[in-house]
Parts: sequence; C-alpha cells; structure tokens
Amino acid sequence: MRLDKFVAIFFIMLTFMTTANAVPGDYDGDGTSDLSVALTDKATSYTAWLTRPTNGSTPLFWTWGLAGDAFISGRFHKNDSRYYPGIVYVRSATLPLEWYIKNAVGGDVFVKFGLPGDIIPNQGDWDGDSMDDLAVVRNIGGQLKWYVALSGSGGAILEYPFGLNGDKVGVSDVDGDGRVELIALRSGYVWFIGDPYDKTVVSQQWGLQGDIHLLPTDIDGDRKADYVISRGTGPTQLAYIKYGNGARRILI
Repeated sequence: MRLDKFVAIFFIMLTFMTTANAVPGDYDGDGTSDLSVALTDKATSYTAWLTRPTNGSTPLFWTWGLAGDAFISGRFHKNDSRYYPGIVYVRSATLPLEWYIKNAVGGDVFVKFGLPGDIIPNQGDWDGDSMDDLAVVRNIGGQLKWYVALSGSGGAILEYPFGLNGDKVGVSDVDGDGRVELIALRSGYVWFIGDPYDKTVVSQQWGLQGDIHLLPTDIDGDRKADYVISRGTGPTQLAYIKYGNGARRILI
C-alpha cells in the first residue's frame, strides 16, 4: 500500500477483451478500455480519479474526501459490466481497512475488509459471476495468504495460501475462462501462476532483475496470457513480449 503524502498512479489499460462480457478498464461501457490517472493528497485529505474515454467523450471524474492509501478498480456492481474506481483507506493501525467504491450515480459503497499491513492487489472475478471480488494478501510467517470476499457466495470469505513474502502479486485471467488465476513474480524473472480451484501451479521464466513487469495479459486476443516487461536500453525503453504460444517480440 502507498502511504506517502502525494502519489499519482497512471493506469494504461489494454483494449483486448479477456471475457465475453467485459473489457478491462472500460469505465463508460462502450466496449473499449479507457485511460485513467488517480492522485491523493494527504495534506488536504483529498483523492481524485480522472478517466479519459477512448471515444473522445467527456472525461469522467470522481473524488473522495479522504486521502486514499491504495487505489482499486473493477466490476463491483451486479448487472453492470463497467469498471468503477475506489480507494482503500487506513483508519488506524488496528481498525479494519475501509473501502470506498464509486457506483453508477457517483456515490460511495462502503465496505470494511482486511487489516492494516495487508497487500492490496488488483481486483478480479474469482467465482465467475461477472463481478470482481475484494481481495487482500497477508504475510503470515513468510507465507502469503489471500483473503477474498466472494460476491456470489453470500459474503463467504475464501482463504488461499499462495506466494512468499517479497513476491510481487496480482491476479489475471490467464486461461480466459472468466475466473482469475493468481500471479506471483519472484526474483525478478520467475512468474508463478496458481489456479485456486484446481490447485495447480505452473511457472514461467521471463525477464531480468531491474525490468519493469506488467501483469500477464492477453495482448494478441488468442485467450492465452502474454508476459510483458519493459527494459531501458540506453535512451530507449523497450517492451519485451513472450506470447502464450511461445513466440517472442520486442517493441520500441
């Protein structure tokens, strides 16, 4: 979680569809991903989220009267495949985390979930009901345990161990079945992909120490996750892609 006084996070979402009903980062419901920037200012207890739709329509703007400690986004509302932004706020060192998620009319949906010190990964659909489920990751004795509030199970909490302390973690629909797999990047170049339902774990090696890593994403539309890293080479920043079919490509 980011706890600095002022932080800006840029979200550049790919336009490829990962499920039959939703496009990642589609905030206006037009079927394409949109560009967003979010910032928080702790001095003024203020957080803002601005989205520029790719169709050129009026930008979308959301604000909170709190200085968010983490940003989230996802499909959080039933029968609405659009993405909505949210923040996670640390009230104190002992109280549960507070989640404020925007809805279709600009209001906040308030949820208490997780504890201070938890990792807030990107959010995704764990149970395949077309709604993203809230998830936190907790370090317990060097092992990472995931806690997931399943939207389609009457508030049931799924607990799942995956990863080690120090891993970079997130979720991605690697196989295109509408449910996310767990991602853990270790040592800067070994990716572990875990399926919480069939309990399998596979690994993929790609990248070097010092690379900037993106979550595995289906770039070419073949429903297989592609592994993308960004690497500085002199004055040039290059993107190295390892496609799900094994092919490789370098983009300048």
